[in-house]
Amino acid sequence: MTKRMEFHTEKRILRVLFGILIAACLISVIFSIVTSNEYSMISGSYPQRYQEGWTDLSNGYEITGQYITIPPKESKTILKTLPDQIDAQSMLSFYGSNLMTNIRLIPSNDAVGETCEVHRGGDRVLNIFFPIGTAFEGAQILITFSNYSIAPVRVNMKEFYFGTEGQLISKAWKDSALVMVLSVLMVCVAAGMLIFTSILLAEEYDKFRSAITYTALVLVSAAVWFFMMTPIAGMMSEHPRANIVILFGSYYFISPLALLVYRELLPNWRKALTHLLILVTSITTIVLIALTLDSNISTWTMLTISHVMLGGCCIVALIMGLIDYRKERQEIVQDTIISNVIFLIGGALTITQMFWWPQSDTIRIYRIFFLVGMTNMLFVLVETAWKQFDDLRAERHFRTLAYRDPVTGGNSAAYMEEEFSKLDLQKEHWFIYLNIKRFKIINGTIGKDRADSFLRTLYHGLESKLNKDIGERIAYLGNANFGIIALADDEVALKGRLMGTRYQMLRILDEFLSSLHIQAETCIYHIRVGERIDLRTATDYCLMASENPNAEYIAILNGYLYNEQCRQKLLREEELQNMLAGAILRKEIKPYYQPKIDPRTGAIVGAEALARWDNERYGLISPNEFIPIFEQNGSIAEIDLSIFEQVCEQIMTWIHNGKKPPVVSVNYSKAYILMKNQFYRYQRIIDKVGVPAKYLEFEFTESLAYDDMEQIHELMDAIHAIGARCAMDDFGKSYSNLNALGDLPFDVVKMDMSFFSYGFPGNERQMRMVRDTVKLLQDLQTEVVAEGIESKAQVEVLRDLNVSSIQGFYYSKPLPRAEFEQFMEGRQVK
Repeated sequence: MTKRMEFHTEKRILRVLFGILIAACLISVIFSIVTSNEYSMISGSYPQRYQEGWTDLSNGYEITGQYITIPPKESKTILKTLPDQIDAQSMLSFYGSNLMTNIRLIPSNDAVGETCEVHRGGDRVLNIFFPIGTAFEGAQILITFSNYSIAPVRVNMKEFYFGTEGQLISKAWKDSALVMVLSVLMVCVAAGMLIFTSILLAEEYDKFRSAITYTALVLVSAAVWFFMMTPIAGMMSEHPRANIVILFGSYYFISPLALLVYRELLPNWRKALTHLLILVTSITTIVLIALTLDSNISTWTMLTISHVMLGGCCIVALIMGLIDYRKERQEIVQDTIISNVIFLIGGALTITQMFWWPQSDTIRIYRIFFLVGMTNMLFVLVETAWKQFDDLRAERHFRTLAYRDPVTGGNSAAYMEEEFSKLDLQKEHWFIYLNIKRFKIINGTIGKDRADSFLRTLYHGLESKLNKDIGERIAYLGNANFGIIALADDEVALKGRLMGTRYQMLRILDEFLSSLHIQAETCIYHIRVGERIDLRTATDYCLMASENPNAEYIAILNGYLYNEQCRQKLLREEELQNMLAGAILRKEIKPYYQPKIDPRTGAIVGAEALARWDNERYGLISPNEFIPIFEQNGSIAEIDLSIFEQVCEQIMTWIHNGKKPPVVSVNYSKAYILMKNQFYRYQRIIDKVGVPAKYLEFEFTESLAYDDMEQIHELMDAIHAIGARCAMDDFGKSYSNLNALGDLPFDVVKMDMSFFSYGFPGNERQMRMVRDTVKLLQDLQTEVVAEGIESKAQVEVLRDLNVSSIQGFYYSKPLPRAEFEQFMEGRQVK
């Protein structure tokens, strides 16, 4: 909350600065329109203005207008008799306006031609201030203006003043006041922009930060340029050449700074703008060096080069912006185009005015358009940055909430995921996955509040043993799981690093949960140099290590290390996955049939089709190897469908060969149940092959049958509608919901082998449970199949209990088609 209040304060300050800048621009525009001379804020006769009494020596006429014009490549000399009241140490001031100026005083008592030259000015001496030095009676002042440019230049006769040094300085300050205030305001706004960029820098916000910085520097350069054109600037140095260098230097620097701004706003053209920037910077450097060395480069040449450079940069940026805006209509590009149009209009009007209306004030028009364009650019940049900066802060706020775990008060899984993306690929890292076993018991025994307190204590206890300075991190991943990123050069160093962590964990476990005998399991994955990995993958590797009997056990950490054997297992899984599509296409995965035998008659009453993978390269691949893999990733659905189609084709082959086929049961994939409405794929195969549905039986695992009762009921109705049967597989393996068993219309229930694995039939207690279960299922009018039967004693007891059929190694293991057909020879098939 405090940070957001501070940011709103920063925004208010910047808005005030922009408001001042706008007000100053409006005042400047209004004042420029209503005033007739360049910057003058006063009128009258103090100090004394000498507009009248000048004679044009080229024609002998008296000058009566406000201006005199000097044509290109010509000179003009004007003459005036000084009044007696001009005192010694008085000064003369006038506006030179890009002219070579020669000033002479002619005393009345001297012969004609014997003159005293008091000033010879060079190019661009903006305001001439020179002392008269001695009181002359009847003296004359003679000024020669030489125009070496290619355009007419005018001299404002209202700007000729005589007075004391103090009087002229005072007038210069007054004449400079508005532009000086405007220049100071521009510098203040630029300072505000730089402060804003420092805030962006502190907040690690990169977008538009450089563009705002460069635009602020353009403002500073323009402020210097404006100031150097004021009368007061001409008085601040005894070296007119220095003033010229500063004036043109500030103006010339606007072009490369503008290109830097465009490079940030038009990233698609960054390379081209970089080449242009190098060219412009080179020209700027050469011109400024020439000016510093007092070169004879004319003012007109310098102005022309600077105007061409700035105008060229604006035109290039305008074209690039228009091309970008056609592709992506971004608001920032649109406003960049608008600013460029404003600059170009101002430049075009200025050039037009210089040639067609030389008597008017060209500087005023250019200044107005420049300020409007710069203000627009700044507003767009800062407003866009504000908006995105607010969005960034909001995003960071929500990210902070996401990175903060509410239970432990520490880092969350989202934080750890982010840290994985920042891992230094030049270092060895170890990811430790810590799991508190049977944590649900803790919640149920000591209560949620104390359980949460335990998690907080454990989190901060583990965190205290890590070295954050070298990049070690911890996060709570939920469900009593913790993730730790540790640094160590090898396994030996890791054990040493985590020994203290292990003791800390045991101490906290003992303090909170000593009576519950809760244990913590640690799984470790080694992140090698150069390896890029995410949290989910690292966690999967750790869990794989805990489930792999070949994983390396580290006793001191009570943990398992993901090793080469785990990696080979993963590679094997990936290989099998890559082989699956081809295996299904080539029917390498085929059904093996395990017969179901009626223990009373010995007849075959059915068979279960089990998937077996016979590969040309690896031979027979164990179902214990590939089935869990494909069940986990959902590919088992395609295997089950392929087995079903082969079973249908085989049943039709038996029928065509005159053999009576048994009822064959197939697994109905859990993946198809989750996807819903997939039974049509089985129906399509039945219709294509033409197999009678009475020979088909669909098996559902017990746990699957209770996932979605309504959906399973609809599926079983569809199966019964085509004449096939439904069987519950693995009944009693996990849990048994007898109410659900009564609700679902199963035709067959297969009792899991776990019923017969604990001393049956010798164990009386086990015997009673089997007998009662069989009686219950028979009362529900379902056929009962006993799975996993391996001894004659078991068969005899189950026969006495009138079990419908027996499936197990006592009669036969799963057989390939040919062997199963041999098994059927001589046996009755019901």
